[in-house]
Amino acid sequence: FDSQKLYTQNQAQALLVFTAQPGTEAYEKLQLLSAIGTQQFDSAPAQEGQDLRPR
Repeated sequence: FDSQKLYTQNQAQALLVFTAQPGTEAYEKLQLLSAIGTQQFDSAPAQEGQDLRPR
């Protein structure tokens, strides 16, 4: 895979960009990461009997 680091003008923040050739193992892993990264989880503690499946 390839990666790039992009910085804000004052270098206070950085954005990491990862890319990979389609069809490679790295590409498949990045695709999985992009799908997992869109899920939202409730941070509240679970209650007894509560359904914990992702929405």
